[in-house]
Amino acid sequence: MGKCRGLRTARKLRSHRRDQKWHNKQYKKAHLGTALKANPFGGASHAKGIVLEKVGVEAKQPNSAIRKCVRVQLIKNGKKITSDHSPFPWPRSSTELNQCKRLCGHSSNINLVCID
Repeated sequence: MGKCRGLRTARKLRSHRRDQKWHNKQYKKAHLGTALKANPFGGASHAKGIVLEKVGVEAKQPNSAIRKCVRVQLIKNGKKITSDHSPFPWPRSSTELNQCKRLCGHSSNINLVCID
């Protein structure tokens, strides 16, 4: 069975295409809005947060390093996130608790950016 090809089938073709779009993974992700709800930044590229604590995150196998990270509570929605390892030496050394810092989020990483 193929698709309808008659003169009066425009509504059927349009509604069938509308239903089938929801089986596309990228379309569903873009139009449901759950990706924005799960994102701690809420779709923004940068956010400000308050440093709660300094933590050491262990690296994946086969490395045995401890990455210097900080736990931050975002100002805009109160969510607590851990920033990824930053190549700069300041995340642990010069960052005090209860200090306001700006975070940059791109792809799956959330990095602390020293703009302030």
